[in-house]
Amino acid sequence: MKKYLLVLMVIMISVLPFNALAADGDYQIVGGYLYTTLDPGDLNSVIANINEMGQEVEIWAPEFITYNDLGKIEDGQGFYVGIARELDNQAIVTGQYERFSTDASGSLVFNFEENNHTESSSVSCFSYNEIKLTADYDLEVQGVSLNYSPRVNDWLTLNGGIGYYWGDLDLNAAVVGKVDDESESLYDYSNNLELGKNIGWKLGLGINKPLKDNVSFLANLNYRVLDLDIEEDEDLNNLPEDFRLPTSDDFSGYELTVGIGIAF
Repeated sequence: MKKYLLVLMVIMISVLPFNALAADGDYQIVGGYLYTTLDPGDLNSVIANINEMGQEVEIWAPEFITYNDLGKIEDGQGFYVGIARELDNQAIVTGQYERFSTDASGSLVFNFEENNHTESSSVSCFSYNEIKLTADYDLEVQGVSLNYSPRVNDWLTLNGGIGYYWGDLDLNAAVVGKVDDESESLYDYSNNLELGKNIGWKLGLGINKPLKDNVSFLANLNYRVLDLDIEEDEDLNNLPEDFRLPTSDDFSGYELTVGIGIAF
């Protein structure tokens, strides 16, 4: 945590000179909503293989097996906050913290109740009325970036930036057996995998349009180039190759931010 704060301080110092308090209206506190597209190809291939296996199991006995797909990693949402400095009405330099995340879950349910009950017992011949397998993930990426935006006109800018990023991938899986209203945990897996720290790049267009004397509307559309390593999990490495996590993946994507800037 101290390392991340140090990086943020370095970025802010590069944006704010020592005479910052003497400036009048050249600085903005900026922040708002962040949306990004995502397509980590190797991770999504593993998810596709899991879904294919679940669908094949469902086809085997659809009368008592139901599979709900595990969603692919396609986009993320979050926020950004930082400080921007106007350079002689020619360009804007922004140092900011940004964060986005996405999650999904899937399940495979074996319901034996309707098909296997006997008249003398409320418990199926498989010992459980229902067996439910669930899997979910929670992906989070965050970072600090320094962006330089020369003005094209009074409201349009070109954007270029460099950032330092890291993240986490939470994985969970469980198998639960159910007898009437009672549930029993048959298997439980949980792990938090670190996404290795790395430098990323951005290019795009921005809008910085004044609304009032000290408030501006901000919007940016950038393309982010970013690769992150994925921490290895020994348990998952024992799975068949089609279900093993990659050691790194591509977290590039189009990034849209919408927010406001308050001058001070």
